[in-house]
Amino acid sequence: MVNGSIRDVAALRALPIGVKALGSTPRRSRKEDTGERDVPLTFTGATFTPGRRLVGDDDGIVILPADEVPEASAAAMKGRSGS
Repeated sequence: MVNGSIRDVAALRALPIGVKALGSTPRRSRKEDTGERDVPLTFTGATFTPGRRLVGDDDGIVILPADEVPEASAAAMKGRSGS
């Protein structure tokens, strides 16, 4: 999930993962090396915590505890990995 715009939409669409963003842009971002990993992130009223799972479809996204992945999502994830 990206709280901003993404580039290379066609390449991202081909990946075996879902990508949600606010929009797309042809412009390259500036690299400032100011990012962090594995820290809680809050935007639009939702807090995304490391270890939680995002499950989504065309209608939206749900944040779940890491050990609580719905059966349908688990089957879909298994199908994507080719297992």
